[in-house]
Amino acid sequence: MSELIKQTLKSSNQTDPELSDLFDDDTEDAGSLMSAVYLVLEDNMSVQSAMDHVRNQSLGKNIDEISYILVVDSEGILKGGLNVSQLVISEPTEMITSVMYPDIISVSVDTDQEQCALIMERYNLLTLAVTDSYGRLEGIVKIEDMIDVFQDEATEDMYKMVGVDEEEKILGPFLTSVKGRFPWLFINLITAGLAAVVIIVFESTLTKVIALTAFLPVIAGQGGIVGTQTLTLMVRSMALEEISHEDTKKLLIKELSLGLVHGFALGLIAGIVAYFWQENIYLSLVIGFSMMGNLAVAGVSGVALPIFLRAMKLDPALSSAVVVTTVTDIVGFLIYLGMATLVINLII
Repeated sequence: MSELIKQTLKSSNQTDPELSDLFDDDTEDAGSLMSAVYLVLEDNMSVQSAMDHVRNQSLGKNIDEISYILVVDSEGILKGGLNVSQLVISEPTEMITSVMYPDIISVSVDTDQEQCALIMERYNLLTLAVTDSYGRLEGIVKIEDMIDVFQDEATEDMYKMVGVDEEEKILGPFLTSVKGRFPWLFINLITAGLAAVVIIVFESTLTKVIALTAFLPVIAGQGGIVGTQTLTLMVRSMALEEISHEDTKKLLIKELSLGLVHGFALGLIAGIVAYFWQENIYLSLVIGFSMMGNLAVAGVSGVALPIFLRAMKLDPALSSAVVVTTVTDIVGFLIYLGMATLVINLII
């Protein structure tokens, strides 16, 4: 590579099919995000020679955007990089190879944009080098070009969790909203029916103690909230690759413990309310223990479901909130009404 500065414009009239593929806006890879301007030095240059070349280049206003310089060999293979400030303070007689960072993080042109975003966030990078399959430098991705990617990926995960099509807009076409939302609403109707079956099974218990009915939404609602909280943290952490398979046991124990602690506190409050209302200690105990059990299950479900979906090669965010809510409803009703049935003679 004979030139010091390589300026590649997306708006150029270049018809090279390989170049067109790199800047194809329809793709979601590193090639489509590459910046138009970056500095390149050859590894056989001295600091003085590099400074002279930089000084002689005319990049106009774009020079202010450049803070990092990449280093390649004579065949264009990426060898390292250095800051502009580092170049300025180095001894003129030193070789570029002695002042550069030899091991810099790079990605290939076909690396998914979400993976690029994760790498830049994890290592606090302002620029990310992009190479071809042979390690030849193709361009860079700048942090400002990743802002939309961060937003899009976060929005996509959020939409998937609640069963909304990522293409839907709040002011978009009515039929598009119907088509995007109805399938998951229908699935939720079926799963909610399973929870209703549990209530029907314990109909005789509810008939004997009508007061039990008042706490059904309390038990289910608290479980749904805890499950969704855990699920949200899990999906986000998995997307950022902050957790691995080795963390599964620790996560399960932590969320189980949190569920028991929160369940004890909330169950105690609900139990006290029930006691002052019905003056029945056994009803209060059933409510308290049911709250603890359901919140413990909710925490475990919030961890286990996204891990299971990933193991099945599915997106962990895929309508997970709908499933977790269903699990906590069914399990919560089973624990609550099951315990009430066991001590029904003491409650009446």
